[in-house]
Amino acid sequence: MSVDTVRNRVFDNDRFQATSVVVVDYDMPGLNGLEFCRRITDPAVRKIMLTGKANEHIAVESFNEGIIHRFIRKQDASAISALNRAVRDMQNAYFDNRCQSILDTLVTSEYTFLRDEALVARVREIFDSLGIVEHYLSYSPNGLLMLDSTGKSYLLIVHTNETLRGVREIASVQGAPAGFFDALDSGASLPYFWQTSGYCPADGIAWESYMHPAIRFTGQQLYAYAVIPNPPGFDLSHVLSYDRYLEWLDRDIQKTWSSLM
Repeated sequence: MSVDTVRNRVFDNDRFQATSVVVVDYDMPGLNGLEFCRRITDPAVRKIMLTGKANEHIAVESFNEGIIHRFIRKQDASAISALNRAVRDMQNAYFDNRCQSILDTLVTSEYTFLRDEALVARVREIFDSLGIVEHYLSYSPNGLLMLDSTGKSYLLIVHTNETLRGVREIASVQGAPAGFFDALDSGASLPYFWQTSGYCPADGIAWESYMHPAIRFTGQQLYAYAVIPNPPGFDLSHVLSYDRYLEWLDRDIQKTWSSLM
């Protein structure tokens, strides 16, 4: 799978409908939660079962057998918060499973930062601070295209010393002015030449407007990264946001319930 294919997933309006976590009650009419979980054949889907006190031993056995991944006791006072936390953890586990083959391919390229646990932790902090709910690989420059629940976009550019040397060499060939190299070498800003596939254009363009504040970070190696709100070069005006998807889902559920009454 190419990076372009991964990034273009953002334009798929059905992307939110993939099932990552299933929450079932053990005590359901017709088919109990355990049998329901047995019939889920996708090994990547994570399963959480709600259980009453009388069925705790069944939940423990099911967990030990790998039929379910977590169980929540309905009678616990903290059941709701425990469920929310479990869903979040299981979603992360689902996406880690789905992304494994992609990561194994990309870590030998300019995307080695995807395997750096320290940098990954910093990126998660960025997600939390900006309310990011979805992200996609990007390239030229390398990094992540991120969106919050309203559809507001951000571009996270990540450079290593090696990739910065590449930027510098191309800029030198293109005849970039001395001021550009001073800004690049200072480590205080990074370029985003969105009109020229990430490369410094020739003939001394007004490069200052393409520079963005950068932060240095030390993980397994040295990095420089920049977060660009509403990055130009991405036609995201028709992208379905997560909030809009939830609104559509609520209307669809209400319509279904109305037809059953």
